[in-house]
Amino acid sequence: MRITTNRKTAQKHFDRLKEYAPATGEVRILRLTEKQYANITYLTGCPDEQENTVGTNCHIML
Repeated sequence: MRITTNRKTAQKHFDRLKEYAPATGEVRILRLTEKQYANITYLTGCPDEQENTVGTNCHIML
């Protein structure tokens, strides 16, 4: 995941990915605005074993 401040910066990273794209396989890119990201809805059932172990925070910063 890459957060960019504007479309120009996003395009720069897109161009860089195109330059280094693998010869086989695929790379998928999804561009979302902050407003679109804020409206994401998750539909889930019961917590699975991993969620019970590490919690429900789905965003892990490395």
